[in-house]
Amino acid sequence: MAKEQPRFKMPKTGRFLLSLSVFRLGGIFAGPLAVEPPLVPDALMRFSQIDRIVAFEPGVSLTATKTLSLSEEYLKDHFPRFPVMPGVLMLEATFQAAMYLVRLTDDFAHAMVVLDDARNLKFQGFVQPGDQLLINVEWYGRQERDRNIVKLKVSGEIGGKTAMSGWLLIRSYDLADTHQADPATDRHMRQEFRKSSRLLFNQLGD
Repeated sequence: MAKEQPRFKMPKTGRFLLSLSVFRLGGIFAGPLAVEPPLVPDALMRFSQIDRIVAFEPGVSLTATKTLSLSEEYLKDHFPRFPVMPGVLMLEATFQAAMYLVRLTDDFAHAMVVLDDARNLKFQGFVQPGDQLLINVEWYGRQERDRNIVKLKVSGEIGGKTAMSGWLLIRSYDLADTHQADPATDRHMRQEFRKSSRLLFNQLGD
């Protein structure tokens, strides 16, 4: 009798629920991949989906851009004869913009800024090579049940037309508080995200 293979159990930080109106990600975040909390990652944001932050007002709004290039590796398969940016990467781009609004508003107070919930997502257009996705994020306030969660309205436009929209809940915390990690990990991550934000603001030194 063949021995039954153990079933893979999704860790708590990776569980998700997808429905028509709610897209919940328990702990997907823009940061180091497959890194245990005690380790200090050598790089962050390896898969940045925004090119530049063009406007920012603390606790109010942030605007960023993403220009899609035909050289993006995933476009070979999505789709060979009709290359378009996948909806999940459009969501990732809006999340990263929202993450920077929270980080910049809080002056990089926390190492981890993760997507806690995404609601009422609507995709109304395609992002094709050569298109620039203009991402707008609006701050709608902190949640009463947890002041470390911020509600934000997000949208993506192409040539003045809405391509996607929705609502995000963003949660902030430190690894040292939740995973008993070395505080040096949190300090390193805050420093790295601060550096990456400077690049997104001022890529050419102007």
